Amino acid sequence: MLHKAKAEAMTPAGRAAIFILEETLIANPRSTEEHRRLMWANKRGHTLRVARLARRVSTLMGLQGQDAAIVEVAAILHDAGRFEQIRRFATYTDSVSMDHGAASAAIVRKHRGALLAAGLHTDAIRTVEETVRMHNKLPKPHEPFAADIIRDCDRLDIVASAIRTHENKRHRHVFFHAAGAVPERFTPDSGCVDLVLGRQPLPSGALGDPS
Repeated sequence: MLHKAKAEAMTPAGRAAIFILEETLIANPRSTEEHRRLMWANKRGHTLRVARLARRVSTLMGLQGQDAAIVEVAAILHDAGRFEQIRRFATYTDSVSMDHGAASAAIVRKHRGALLAAGLHTDAIRTVEETVRMHNKLPKPHEPFAADIIRDCDRLDIVASAIRTHENKRHRHVFFHAAGAVPERFTPDSGCVDLVLGRQPLPSGALGDPS
């Protein structure tokens, strides 16, 4: 199910995170194979795009070692709690169901042994846990360095997806304006990287609530 994602992961901890995601998906014995397939089909593309974008940003920022692994693992597991959310509540709307950031953080904590075995240090695992907890919330002082990276990559993928499918003219306009891009020559991934790195800051409030 996740062979492509495993191949894309750059670090041993990233590959461990993919296994954790897969285990989380199949953990509930009441979920049928068809249900699991539909849940993964729904979240697969977004998860992999956020992880890919976060790795590119991490590389361009010069992050290495544990810091790079923190970003990759947090990107892969940022929505891990979504599987439980959709199974229990049949919605992805946190306000009427559960805080998927907190649920994802609990999954990181549950699987800390696997991440330790993959080479992620104890302090780094705590950083991953807090990063995924905060990714769907407004920024706070002294939050982990990776929280802004994952938060931005997560939200910008939603905008980039709208651009790809031409479904949201408002998001297209905001994104092209912020990236200083010419629509005919615009590549969403490269535009996302520029925005996350802060070269062209996104207008305040342009994307609405954190996802």
